[in-house]
Amino acid sequence: MSNQYPIHWLETIVEKIEERKPKQIVISAGKTPSGHVHLGILRELIIGDSIKRIFEGKGELVKFRIYFDSLDAAKRFPPYIDREYAKKNIGKPFALISSPFKGTEAKNYAEFFVKELMDTLPEFGINIESVWSHKLYKTEEMKNQIRIGLKNSEKVKKIVLEHITHSMNDEEKKERYEFYKNWMPAMVICENCGRTQKKLPDGIIKPNRVLSYNEKKDTVTYQCPACDYKGNVSVESGLLKLNWRLDWPAKWSLEPKNQFEGSGKDHYTKITGSWDVAVDLCKEIYNYEGPVGLGFEWLRLGDKDMGTSKGVVFMPKTYLTMVEPELLRMLILKTNPSRHISFRIEEISLLYDEFEKIERIFYGIEEAETEQIKKEIQFFYPLIRAKKISKICPVQIPFKFLVIMAQLKDLLPIDSIIEKTQNLQKIKGIKAKITKKYMKKRLDQTFNWLNYLKGLIQVEKDGKIKKGLTNKANFFSISESITEEVKNQLDVNQKSSLRIMADFLNSTDSLTEENLKKKMVKIQEINKIKAKSLFQAIYLILLGVKKGPRLGPFLTLLEINWLRKRFSSI
Repeated sequence: MSNQYPIHWLETIVEKIEERKPKQIVISAGKTPSGHVHLGILRELIIGDSIKRIFEGKGELVKFRIYFDSLDAAKRFPPYIDREYAKKNIGKPFALISSPFKGTEAKNYAEFFVKELMDTLPEFGINIESVWSHKLYKTEEMKNQIRIGLKNSEKVKKIVLEHITHSMNDEEKKERYEFYKNWMPAMVICENCGRTQKKLPDGIIKPNRVLSYNEKKDTVTYQCPACDYKGNVSVESGLLKLNWRLDWPAKWSLEPKNQFEGSGKDHYTKITGSWDVAVDLCKEIYNYEGPVGLGFEWLRLGDKDMGTSKGVVFMPKTYLTMVEPELLRMLILKTNPSRHISFRIEEISLLYDEFEKIERIFYGIEEAETEQIKKEIQFFYPLIRAKKISKICPVQIPFKFLVIMAQLKDLLPIDSIIEKTQNLQKIKGIKAKITKKYMKKRLDQTFNWLNYLKGLIQVEKDGKIKKGLTNKANFFSISESITEEVKNQLDVNQKSSLRIMADFLNSTDSLTEENLKKKMVKIQEINKIKAKSLFQAIYLILLGVKKGPRLGPFLTLLEINWLRKRFSSI
C-alpha cells in the first residue's frame, strides 16, 4: 500500500477475523447514551461498517450491532440539562430516567439521545442493529452471565486486581487489595429509590454493589448507598447489572459471539487497560478468547476534544446539514487508527476536492498518479460511498461554485442553477443528471455551512485566526435594490460607465466571460476609467461593497434580465 491511502490496517483486521474461522461474522460497538452523541462515535461505526462491507463482498452474512448501555447510571449530566432535573435523577440508570425535554415521544432519557443518533446513520450508509442493555439484562442469556460472574466472583476479583495493581508498589497493592476485600462483580437497582450508585461530595462514586450471593436460592443482598435501603432480590428479578469490567466480556461471549470491536485508545493501555482486563475475564470466566480488537485515536473538532459530559458536542445530524457523508467516511478510512483526526469544518473545500478526485479516478475519468494508487482507490472508494455504487460517475459540483450559488439561491431559478452546473460537469466529462432535489440539498448544505462559518468568525477573538476563517469563503449578499448610500459613493465617471454597461446588457442575448472582458476594456478606454474603479462600481451596485467574487465568472452566473434591470436603475 502507498502512503497516500494506507488502508492495509483494514485488511489486517479482516485477516485476523478470518483466521478464527467463525460460524458467523459479528461486529459490535458500544455507547453510553449520557447526552447528545457527538461526531466521534462515527469513527467506531464507520470502521465497523467498512469491515462489514468487506465480508459481505466475500459472500458472508454479517451481524453488526451497537450496545446502548442504558443501564449505566448518571454520574453527572451535561451542562444543557436542567439542574433540578439532574439533581433529582443523579445515580439512576439512564433507561429509568424520564426524557429530559418535554413534548418528545422518547420513553426515557436514553431513548431520546439514541434516537437522535440512529436517525442519522442511514444517511452515512450505516445499517446497524441496536441492542439496549436494560432489555438485554432481562433475558435468560444475560441472567446466566450474571450467575456465572457471581459464582466466580473471587476469580473475577483476582484477575481484575492482577491487572490494575500491575505497576503499583507493595504498599499501594496492599491498599487496593484491602479496598476490594468484599468486592462483588455486580450491582443492584435499588427497589426503593431506583439508583445503582451514589455520588459523594468529594466526587467519588459509591456503587450499590452486591454484598452476598446465595447460589442455592439464586438471590443477592445489598444495601443502597443512596437511600440506605437494605434488600434481598433474585437474579431473576432483572434488577442486577454486572460491573463494567465484567459487563464487556459477558456481552462478547453471548451467542453469536462477538468477533470484532473497536474502541477508544484509553481502553488499550497495556496490562492495566480495560481491554486487556476484559479479554482475560472473557477467557477465564466465560471460556471465550474475546473479539479481535482495534484501539483508535480521537476524532476531534478542530483542536478541541469533544465530550458529551463537557457539552463540547458537534452532532452527526449537525454535520449532515452542511456536508455530504462521504467526506467523513473518507477522512476516517484514509487515516490510520493510531493517528487522531482533527475535523475542521472550515476546510471542507479541500475534502470535497480530494473526494471528487478519488471518484474520478475510480470511474476512469482521471488518471491515477501510479498503478498502486489506482488499485488502492478501487478498494477504497466503495467503502467511502454511503449509498450503492452507481454505473457512472455521480454528480460533482465544484464547491467554490456552490458557495456562490448558495448565496444566490433565492435570486436565481433552480432550473437556471442546474443548467449552469450541468455545463460545468460536461467540462470534466461527467454525464450524471442533476435533479432538483439533489441541487436544493447541496445548496442548503452550503448555505448552512456559510452561516456556521460566520458564527465561528463572530466569536473568534484571535485576529489572525479570524482573518483565516474569513478567507475560507467569498461572503456576499445582494440587496433588493441599490440604496441611496451606494449611489452616493459612485462618482460621475463610474455612473457613466455603468450606463454603458446597461446598454451593452440590453443589446446582447448571452453573457460570456469573453464578451464581458472585451466590453469592460472598451469602457475603460472610452471613459478613461481605471479597471479597479470600474470593478468597484459594479461590485457596489450588486453587493453594496467594493469587492467580491471574481467579477467575470460571477456576472455570468446571474440572470441577464435581472442584470439589465439592475444596471438600468443607475
